[in-house]
Formats: sequence, structure tokens, C-alpha cells
Amino acid sequence: MNTEKHDIVIPLGIKSFENENFEIKVAVASIKKFCTFVNRIIIVSQIQPIKSLGDDIVWIYQDDIYTHDKDANIIEKVRQAIEQIPDLTDDFLMWSDDQFVTKETNWEDTIPRFMKIYNESTKDFFNEKAKRRIWWKRLIKCFERFPNNGYGCRFFNPHIPSRLNKTKFIEMCNKFDYKHENGITIYDLYYNFIGEKGVINFDEYHCAKGELNWKGCRWVGYFNSSMRIPEFKKKLKDMFNIK
Repeated sequence: MNTEKHDIVIPLGIKSFENENFEIKVAVASIKKFCTFVNRIIIVSQIQPIKSLGDDIVWIYQDDIYTHDKDANIIEKVRQAIEQIPDLTDDFLMWSDDQFVTKETNWEDTIPRFMKIYNESTKDFFNEKAKRRIWWKRLIKCFERFPNNGYGCRFFNPHIPSRLNKTKFIEMCNKFDYKHENGITIYDLYYNFIGEKGVINFDEYHCAKGELNWKGCRWVGYFNSSMRIPEFKKKLKDMFNIK
């Protein structure tokens, strides 16, 4: 088992501080409870994290300065972590506030996971999705930046913590004009840029309506609607000893 320590970077928007900071509390508590590889937890946001998260949290200020694409702000926040923390570990994990981990987790458990391959045989699937949600239109436009990668663009799971390399990430930032271009999803832009093949998605569960049975999955992501279900919040409070 790899015993090397790695930083975790959590980029947050203003909405992340709603619900009495509950989502952030869950994310940080799950990291501290189950992740064996943590060096530091770094939060990048325009609001200083609450003290109850712990004195060991590193905070970097960065506002949401872009309006053309949500992920442009996420990319900028990750970039600021890289540029403002010179000793940031070469490989680190990006985490979101609506994600948590349920069991002891090593660095090897963070391997990038893709859900589908975008190519001629799957375009209809993605186009149908794009008719109903603009996010899928952004995803397709992101894929179209990589027409000749030789194996079909990977659609990487957008809702689990994912490892990044700081040198390669800056190379991506310099390659693509994310500050002005539309059609950006951070993981798909980064992983297809570096030629990451990853592994097919597994051991992950997405709570759409606050479901309580995670089927033993390691990674759990959820929507805002889950926060409106008392049983969901209670289970997390009990699981991570959150007051």
C-alpha cells in the first residue's frame, strides 16, 4: 500500500455555505475519518471556512469571477491552490462539498473512473441527454476538443473526488482558454487532455432524493434535494458525529 501523503483541495462557491455549512462539515468529517492519505485539507472560496472544521484547514481566498461557465470558476480555484501553495503535493485530490466517503480509503482507491466513452456509437445517448439539460451540451462541447485522441473521449464521473497532478493541471490551463470559452467540464477537460484512460465506474452511489441505502459503496454524491429530507441529514450527523 502506498503510504505517501497527498493534499485535498476543495473549491467552494457561496451556496456551499448554506444549510448551516452542513455539506462542508460532512465532506471534511468524512475525509478526516476515512482517508488514510491526507496531508492537508485546502479550501478555496470567497468565504472563510467555519472554525468548527478545525484549525488545520488551509484557506485560500478566491471569488467566482467568471459568468460564462461554472467550471471556469472551479478551474480557477484549483489553479490558485497550485500557485499559492508552493509545496502543494504533486498529486492531489479535488473534492466537492456534496460528496463524502463511507469507508477507509487509500490513495489507490482514488483512481479516475469513467462512466461512458464518447464516440460515434454513443453520440445519440449524449445528444438525447443534451436536449434536457444544458450541462450535457457543455459536456459534448468539451469532448469535441479531442476529436483525435485515438480511443474515444472518456466521460469521467463528475461526482466523486478525483486526483489531479499540479504540473499537468497548469499545462491544461495554459492550453485551453477556460477564462473565455464555453463548454467546459473540469474532469473531462483535464483527463482527456492528459490522455487518462481510467477504469470503468464502480463503487459509487449517487443520491438523487436523499436515499439512505448506499449499498456499501465507497463514494457517495448527492443533490441539494437530499438536504430537505430529515432522515438523510440525521444519518450523516450520526455517521460523522456532526452537531
